[in-house]
Amino acid sequence: MTGPHSKGKVALEPQALIHLPTERSPIARFPASFFSIGLGTSSFSIMWQVAHQLWAVPKGIAVASVVLAMCIWTALLTLYALKLWLAPLAVRAELADPVQSCFPGLVGVGMMLTAVSVLPFDATVATILICIGGVLAIGFGFWHSQRIWKHAIALSDATPALYLPVAAASFVLSIGLSAFGQFEWAQLALGAGLFSWLTIDSVLFRRLYFGEPLGHHIRPTLGVQLAPPAVCSLAYVNSSATSGDLRP
Repeated sequence: MTGPHSKGKVALEPQALIHLPTERSPIARFPASFFSIGLGTSSFSIMWQVAHQLWAVPKGIAVASVVLAMCIWTALLTLYALKLWLAPLAVRAELADPVQSCFPGLVGVGMMLTAVSVLPFDATVATILICIGGVLAIGFGFWHSQRIWKHAIALSDATPALYLPVAAASFVLSIGLSAFGQFEWAQLALGAGLFSWLTIDSVLFRRLYFGEPLGHHIRPTLGVQLAPPAVCSLAYVNSSATSGDLRP
């Protein structure tokens, strides 16, 4: 066969052969957004520790929740490491997507939350986790920010997931640094998260009010819209080491 149609067909064949192993690999369908599960369990374990301090809830529940959170994080990290090894093209495609590329940053965020939950039991492990998680979160935040600055994205791709790489990471870093007594650095991280949140908020509200409706596949990201006010408030209270200015 000759002609332009045959050349187009031949040109498409290598691309199909390259993507075929990725599409057939079950691990390729493991999304980075699953790290939000570990984020929830780590926060859950911290809340049980607070409940133990305030209302004398049995300590065993707090310990069990920490162990559960660490097990879930270990499983999630193992699965994503397998995805990096067995399906690198799927990871590359995920990082190229304007929405899905926001979620890998939760790896560092989750490590920092886990560090806060582990701190009352093992300060050494908690220190290692906060350092690794902080470096990963800050590094990913820089990478994602420069990617947006260099490559314009469509307004239709602007979703609340944009909070995750910088705003969420900064707020959680502030909470983590406060737990370790580094209040001045915590306030710096809080400021970075606050300005990032306000900047992205204006873009998102314009998109939600005047842009096209969110597609059904990205509509669940609206749940992220509720997180910044709560996490920012918690980071502020922790970094200021007082709640005296929050009296009714």
